[in-house]
Amino acid sequence: MTFRELWEVALRLEVWAVEMAAPLIDAAVIERLEANVAAMEKALAEGRSIIALDVEFHALIAEAVCNRVLLMSREPVSLLFYPSLEKLFRHPRTVDVSLARVLEAHRAILYALRQRDAVAARDWMERHIMDFRRGYDLAGIDLDQPVDTKVEPSTGR
Repeated sequence: MTFRELWEVALRLEVWAVEMAAPLIDAAVIERLEANVAAMEKALAEGRSIIALDVEFHALIAEAVCNRVLLMSREPVSLLFYPSLEKLFRHPRTVDVSLARVLEAHRAILYALRQRDAVAARDWMERHIMDFRRGYDLAGIDLDQPVDTKVEPSTGR
């Protein structure tokens, strides 16, 4: 599987999930998303990896949709994103920009979800997933290179 294939599916799944979640999301999920964003801010300030938090953020949104098929469909995509994000977040051309943009996007998506604004949530999620593709382009990483499924989630930046 290539990053291009992974990205194409993630774009559709994540955008659809957040658009569906916006009118359904409850206060408990909003609180969990807020805690996730706060943990991401802290991890970034301490120079720790945010990959697990990034994956968790997207999983929380999917849970808010209350659709088991969506949850099952996105689980393998999430697992494949670990090594893909690791590659992007460690690359010298993209590490600082990528990390800051992830946090910015998550804050904006969370704000839109608090407002139950499906259009803004969808637009921000689309920008967010498009950023992963732009990051690969900026780093000069071949989109058609196979995703390394043997890479363990990072414990560092």
